[in-house]
Order: sequence, then structure tokens, then C-alpha cells
Amino acid sequence: MMVSRHLSIPSVELQTIEFVYDARRTGGTHEACLSFNGFHVCLEYNAELTVPRVGVLKATLSVQSVYVPPRYRRRGWLSTYLSLCHLLAEDALFVAGTYGGVRQSLIRDGFEEVAPGILMCRS
Repeated sequence: MMVSRHLSIPSVELQTIEFVYDARRTGGTHEACLSFNGFHVCLEYNAELTVPRVGVLKATLSVQSVYVPPRYRRRGWLSTYLSLCHLLAEDALFVAGTYGGVRQSLIRDGFEEVAPGILMCRS
């Protein structure tokens, strides 16, 4: 189920918390694109996900895309946001489409590549 959120909730962080809690309550697979004040995030929640060579994972969260406005870049917003997402994921957090310095930083922080362009960090 794809949901585009245009809510009056005052940040993508709070919208993310609401999305995960709603997805957990209803189960299954859910997608959402959240935005506020120039920040845009697309997420996918899976109540159960089979990952090759890893196994079956419960309550996973995948960060599919992120846009941070230029004036907020290189200030730690992305790493703080991913920390929040990691807390919300029961078994694992996935991040898709990372490259360069961001990818290397995530690998240093404990993420591992599970498929081309997809990093995973177990909770």
C-alpha cells in the first residue's frame, strides 16, 4: 500500500514514527513518501521479509530515498534520521541507493551490503 503523506505533522521524523506505528498496527507491507519543509523521505515497512543468505526478518524498515535541502547537508541530519529509523525497526534497517562517502560511513557504522546497492543493519 503506497501512501503519500501531506500532513500537518511538523517534521519528517514525527511523520516517520507515525508511519511505522500505523504499519505495525495493520501488518503487511506499507510504503510512504513523507515530506516537510523541503525534506523528502520514501520508506517501506515489511511485517515479514525474507532476505537471501540472512533469513526471515520481522518488522523491517527500508529507507528508499532521501532528499535533504542543501542548507541542512553535512550537519548530521541523515545519520540522526537513520538512527531514529534503526530504533523503529524491530529486526533490521535497510538503506537503498547509497554511494560514496555516505555508503562508506554506513559500513563503518555496522551496515553490510546484502544486495547490490542495498545496505542492512540488524537491530
